[in-house]
Amino acid sequence: MQAEKKRIDMESVSDKYYTILSKRNGKALEVDAASGDNGALLSIAEPNGSENQLWQIKAADDQFVYFLNQASGKAIDIIAGGTQNGSWLQQWEYMNGENQQWQLEEGSDGCFKIKARGINRCIDIVGLSAVDGAKLQIWDDMDGENQQWRLEEVKKAEETPAKKPRTTRTRKTPAKTAEKTASSRTKTAAAGEKTAKKTTSRKTAAKSETTTTTRRKKKD
Repeated sequence: MQAEKKRIDMESVSDKYYTILSKRNGKALEVDAASGDNGALLSIAEPNGSENQLWQIKAADDQFVYFLNQASGKAIDIIAGGTQNGSWLQQWEYMNGENQQWQLEEGSDGCFKIKARGINRCIDIVGLSAVDGAKLQIWDDMDGENQQWRLEEVKKAEETPAKKPRTTRTRKTPAKTAEKTASSRTKTAAAGEKTAKKTTSRKTAAKSETTTTTRRKKKD
């Protein structure tokens, strides 16, 4: 008796971002060369945290989903709408076609088979390869680890409000301080010189008056 397939709660996965990792080798599903072009092939590579390896799940209905690449915004797609074993995968503009729709079938260990709508074939690594750059295809469900994938949710960092810039008081530079001190000293010296001149002038006037008085007394 065949075990009942476990259905996924679409609300629990939809609109979230995931890294899709092979159960067989731990490599991440990505777009070749981080391309943004339609027709760029899909492959596996060492996980590196880049947006090229990040996929958003979007619900098509209550059973099927789209996978949209975070870097390009394009969907996982079967080349030329292929239905046969060995049809390769690419990315393409979201077209709402069945060749872009996938069903997640969960296993007992938390990994998933990702099956194409209408043909029930699985996303599969070509040649069971573990080499970076190995391409992806669809193939009959063989229950192999190269057809099983672990979805690791990646929570995008929340934006934090920018901190207000700290107000700093302008400090006087040594040059300005020295200039101001020199100017102050110059003013002080000038004021002293002016006072000295007044004092000398007063002494001279007093001396002249004394001399004049003395002369008058002698004359008398």
